[in-house]
Amino acid sequence: MGVIYFLRTYKDSPVTRTITLLFGGQVVMAIAGLILGKAIALYIPPTELGDYNLLLSGLNLAHVVLIVPILQAFKTDQAQLGIRAAFPFYSRLIGLAYVLCAGALLVFGYVYDQFLPALLISAAGIGQGLYSGSIDYLNLNGKHRFYTAIQLSYSIGNLLLFALVVINYHQSTSLGLWLCLALSNVIFAGIGLTYSYKLIPATRLNVPDLPTFATFWRYAFPLIALALWGWVINYGDRYLISLYLSEADVGQYSVGYGLGAKLVILVSPFVVHSTRQVYALRAANVPTKAVWLVQRKYLFTYAALAGSACVAYLLLRDELGLLLLSDTYKEAFQIGPVIAFGYLFLTLIHLLEVQWYAYGYTRLILWTTIAGAVANIGFNLIFIPYFGLIGAAFASLLGFLIQFVVACFLYKSHLY
Repeated sequence: MGVIYFLRTYKDSPVTRTITLLFGGQVVMAIAGLILGKAIALYIPPTELGDYNLLLSGLNLAHVVLIVPILQAFKTDQAQLGIRAAFPFYSRLIGLAYVLCAGALLVFGYVYDQFLPALLISAAGIGQGLYSGSIDYLNLNGKHRFYTAIQLSYSIGNLLLFALVVINYHQSTSLGLWLCLALSNVIFAGIGLTYSYKLIPATRLNVPDLPTFATFWRYAFPLIALALWGWVINYGDRYLISLYLSEADVGQYSVGYGLGAKLVILVSPFVVHSTRQVYALRAANVPTKAVWLVQRKYLFTYAALAGSACVAYLLLRDELGLLLLSDTYKEAFQIGPVIAFGYLFLTLIHLLEVQWYAYGYTRLILWTTIAGAVANIGFNLIFIPYFGLIGAAFASLLGFLIQFVVACFLYKSHLY
């Protein structure tokens, strides 16, 4: 019903054409990602992949706690004040964050004779933040063609780098994966920043108030707490699996989790396009009840599409497992569909949260995330010792479901 409603409303409209462009790009990216997943399953042993994922989880923690709040606050301020007014403050802030983080990591790597891994992790982290910030700016400026093109190039570039480094030079190790990620993030951060710089207007808006650390901190503090709890939801189970089971099991779980989490590709076009719409309404001070009338079109359409994809994945889980992975990762076959249903609830939350980010109601996002994190960890502590990897998957599903219920309650309460 959601699909029919959306198509009737936006048939042959610019919205439909943009969604089609974004969705087409996501399909190609999904294919590239699945090929990369297949290659990883064939060439990377579970223990090496488990070690890489544990380190990657640590990098993601630093990224979501220190960098994402800065990028999100910058996105909000530049929508209201203009990029010329917001850029000087936020460029200094993110530069300081990177200098402190990368410097500490490099010193740690030098002291413990792990300087090369520390260097690659630092490069990957810096590139990740700059790449994310640049493509966000492209989206907010309506440059959806280049936005899609750079994301496609990034996905294909990851695949080509894997073929060059891991397959051609036989680097089937955690270090080989970090080299691929560092090169990809740095290269495409450079491309994104170069094009984004050309879009910056020559003059800035005449605004009375410029960003200060006090205004940034009021906006970002809930996001930092949110990031910590969000990281617990998405990555905390890896460390519990490592504690109760082994690093090889972390590798198995990560592959199955990654396959199920591919559902996020379906929601990306809806989040990208609705974000631009909602932020435009925010700039015009449109009431949130009116924003819901825009958001629900995206929400219902996505729910119908993603729900169908989850059911199909569940029915074809063994066939898809053999096609997309390998016998080495057979335990991951059953994990993927469970995670996919969990991500159905999580991605629906992402669509709801677009309004909260735009209107500065980050405390609501924090409350829903805390609810999901507490449920997730609680279920993991109960399920992993008794049911192993599949128990961790069902713990994630139940945690996301509880988080979705809380988000719906808060969203409705906030509107009325």
